[in-house]
Amino acid sequence: MYIPAAFKQTNPAEILAFLQANAFGLLVTGGGALCGSHIPFLIEERDGGLVLKGHLARANGQGDALAQGEVMVVFQGPHGYMSPGWVPDETTVPTWNYQAVHVYGQPVLLEGEDVQQTFLDDLSAIYEAGRARPWKSDQLAPGFMGQLMQATVMFEIPIDRIEAKWKLSQNKSVAVQKALLKGLEAEPLHGPCLADVMVAHGIGRDK
Repeated sequence: MYIPAAFKQTNPAEILAFLQANAFGLLVTGGGALCGSHIPFLIEERDGGLVLKGHLARANGQGDALAQGEVMVVFQGPHGYMSPGWVPDETTVPTWNYQAVHVYGQPVLLEGEDVQQTFLDDLSAIYEAGRARPWKSDQLAPGFMGQLMQATVMFEIPIDRIEAKWKLSQNKSVAVQKALLKGLEAEPLHGPCLADVMVAHGIGRDK
């Protein structure tokens, strides 16, 4: 991913928080033909690094590519069009602001029913948290979890390399940043969530 210096994010805590908040990623494999699947990931800290855990339907042929080398997973956060019409500057052009992280690593298959069920339980627990009556896998019909695991390929990806880009108008003057934020907040067709992210990163703040 092309990352100009102004947009490069290297803070491990910010990257981890971003991944956890945007854990629905795009798994991209090669091995002869490019293939992609959109899946939820579990992000773990382990031995000073990060590990992704995911799963695919066994009927998804992409599972065969997991043993064929490095894979890439793409995570995307808030994004939106930035109109030059918001800025009183004749040198401003249309552009797009966004947050994105690409991670790379070699997948390892998760073997064993206990390991597999623990992963599925940990993943569902994240999204069930906060519900008055969280669903748990022990509510499944007897024997159904075993069938589910046989129909699923589960894997983890120890992350070897991370590319993180926060393109939030950091390279613009404070005056332009403030104008862009005002435009984002005023026009409902453009994401207010992106404006929140920009403000949180100091965009539009007087130096």
